[in-house]
Amino acid sequence: MKRIAHKTWLIPLAVAALTVLAFLPALHNGFVSWDDDKNFLANPDYRGLASANLRWMWSTFLLGHYVPLSWMSLGLDYVIWGMNPAGYHLTNILLHAANAVLVYLIAQQVLALSRDRSHDRSHDRNGDHSDDRGSAVAALAALLFALHPLRVESVAWVTERRDVLSAFFYFAAVLAYLRYATSMRHAPSVSMRHAPSVSMRHETQSRRDSGGRGRTTRFYYLSLGLFICALLSKGTSVTLPATLLILNVFPLRRIGGPAGWFTESARRVYLSLIPFALLSIAITILTFVALQPVPQLSTGGKIAVSSYSMAFYLWKTLLPVGLSPLYSMPATVDPTAAKYLIGYAVVVALAAVAWLTRRKAPGVTAALIAFAAIILPMLGVHQNGPQITADRYTYFAAPALAMLVAAGVSRLTSRNAARVGVSVLALAALAALGALTWRQTQVWHDSRSLWAHALEIDAESPIAQNNWGNLLMERDSVDEAIVHYRKALSLASGFAQVHNSLGIALSRRGELAEAIGHYRTALDIEPGYDEPDGNWGVALAHEGKFDDAIQHYRRALELNVNNADAHVNWGNALVARERFDEAIRHYQDAVRIRPDHADAYLNWGVALARLGDYSAALERFHMALAIKPEMPEARLFVERASQLQRYSKN
Repeated sequence: MKRIAHKTWLIPLAVAALTVLAFLPALHNGFVSWDDDKNFLANPDYRGLASANLRWMWSTFLLGHYVPLSWMSLGLDYVIWGMNPAGYHLTNILLHAANAVLVYLIAQQVLALSRDRSHDRSHDRNGDHSDDRGSAVAALAALLFALHPLRVESVAWVTERRDVLSAFFYFAAVLAYLRYATSMRHAPSVSMRHAPSVSMRHETQSRRDSGGRGRTTRFYYLSLGLFICALLSKGTSVTLPATLLILNVFPLRRIGGPAGWFTESARRVYLSLIPFALLSIAITILTFVALQPVPQLSTGGKIAVSSYSMAFYLWKTLLPVGLSPLYSMPATVDPTAAKYLIGYAVVVALAAVAWLTRRKAPGVTAALIAFAAIILPMLGVHQNGPQITADRYTYFAAPALAMLVAAGVSRLTSRNAARVGVSVLALAALAALGALTWRQTQVWHDSRSLWAHALEIDAESPIAQNNWGNLLMERDSVDEAIVHYRKALSLASGFAQVHNSLGIALSRRGELAEAIGHYRTALDIEPGYDEPDGNWGVALAHEGKFDDAIQHYRRALELNVNNADAHVNWGNALVARERFDEAIRHYQDAVRIRPDHADAYLNWGVALARLGDYSAALERFHMALAIKPEMPEARLFVERASQLQRYSKN
């Protein structure tokens, strides 16, 4: 008994440890220019758990998501780590390791329930061996899920905290529901109307039964509460009612088959799922309100994209190479193109396998249907971004396939002749997955490695071209950046962000009229986009039109109160008008929004120096250098301010 007790915690501990090991490179990763900049670097509202932060977290739809619990977890990270990205990555890794353990526990339950009862009785005398085997299979399922490179995007990208946190609550809700449903399946049905009139012994038993039912009910409400937490962490967890329905068919066998579909007991199961379904409907409506949807495809286009996506996820599950942070949606979708025809064939084949195995191998049917049901909202039924597929979309659905594969390996290893060979292959597969995950995690090290990899996978991605151009601009490689921006516009002429980026580059080159034309086009395409207005103001300031420039900065801040650059540029215009005190207030606002804004500190120092406060100016110049050591203007201003400070003392 002691040996088995040790295994109850040693195996899940090993699963968690191996998961953490595979993702260790993420601890050296930073924030990346793929929503991290908008969510964290330019967003002071999430920083902390004060009442103002909490009000924002529970009311915001930033970037089209309503995820208050995810924001609260990120606010807690800020309290502990500040803006050190290592802490945020550590939290993601630990949550993913916890999810691996939850998948292990679910797999144990599901695989145990899947066994035939007669098979169980025949193994009663070998209980230890059966426990060993079940634990090993569950561990294999958990590691196939946790170590797979398709998990990297959800874990190594800080923005996707919502994936790992929501999945934690989702998997915990499944586990609690399994405990509830298993107890209900074996609990005696007691009706007071038919109870015999009683002896003391019967009364005692009745109290015991009542206490047992009370404990069972607590698991039901725990599952419901965990589901609410999952929904408040990410809306894609709306698929839980479908998952629970499938589990009730198999392996719980509470509906369908001998239990029937419309019996009294089946109706009780349906009634128990109604609260879950109502919560899903409510959050689905809220999600559609929160989303900032792109123009939708035709029905034929959606069917084509959905079929392609299903085939893509199955293929990448089997061969997880060539993964990218962005698989761009093509400009046009031809439903008769070869890749979509392959998608239709895969979906039909998948449906055929699920149908043909429904009697002899119901576990296969249940796993395939569960995978399809869970991933369905991610298949492009409602397009909500520039991607046709995304690695992170497999996170919730992956355990279904992992358990299916693990059960298949278990069946093969039950034959003595194949046991060693199959076991070695399974271990080799886990090692390969772990190695690929280790490498893929490093793709997310920083913005440069991320977009270099994205372009290597797909040079025709307008977003990757634009973001690579932005990185070149940071290195003052303006002409090179313009080449990439023009390439992006040749791929997607209606891409407002590229028009804005190209305008910045042209303005830097002194081609102000053409730059303003691109800012105007960006605003025509996306009237609520704040950056072109701010940059238009910069172009006008270069022409000495400071009052006109301020009007654009004001409009940019009306569109986005957290536009730190607009505050800095407004401050610069005020300095040019010698309104130094007003300018300083804008620089203060800028560093409140972005504490790492070197230009804000630099220009704040200039304003202070113009006011004659050289000591305070030197402090701001040194702060700018601490953020950006290669900043030549800051070094020059340090020398000048030091000289002026000495002269003023003399």
